[in-house]
Amino acid sequence: MIGTLEKRPGQATGKLIADPITKPEIDVDLLVSLAQNGKTEAFGLLYEKFMGRIYSYLYLRTGQTSQAEDMTQEVFLRAFHGIGNYRCRGIPFPGWLLRIAHNLVVDFYRKEGKRQIIPLDDAWMPSTDNPETMAELNLDIAEIRKAMTGLPPAQREAFSLRFVAGLSVSETAEVMGKSEGAVKTLQHEAVVKLRKMMREE
Repeated sequence: MIGTLEKRPGQATGKLIADPITKPEIDVDLLVSLAQNGKTEAFGLLYEKFMGRIYSYLYLRTGQTSQAEDMTQEVFLRAFHGIGNYRCRGIPFPGWLLRIAHNLVVDFYRKEGKRQIIPLDDAWMPSTDNPETMAELNLDIAEIRKAMTGLPPAQREAFSLRFVAGLSVSETAEVMGKSEGAVKTLQHEAVVKLRKMMREE
């Protein structure tokens, strides 16, 4: 149906890539429409396009490779079974997938009774979709991993969706159930705090 989760390019060296920029553009809306009409091949293409982005987000939020892999599969299984009910209505398909992922993360921490901690290892890297912000922060990957453990959950979520999953402000707002203004504020506060924490070290 959707295959098995494959390691993303660069993962062996401690980097994750949200979406390979060398792949030709595909018509996501068309694939969604085809998948809603029973074309499993179309859903497979959607899986290939967005799997890396979903995995990156889930790894950042859980800090566990196997857990992120399992949850990525669960996201796409739920999407496969629920795609017939999907309607854009202000949130594009990748945002819908990330909303499913977000809900899984919430359930994961609720059931496990765990704090949302990001481990200090080398298995993820922020998306390069926002080079200006990354350059502004002058981020060393090890430093940002450590610093993000000090962010409040809402700021960490906004930062993750914007700069790891690569969502726009409006898409992030839809996933988080907040206004665009609130997302911009959370994003700005996260960047400011990260910069401050790293300068103090």
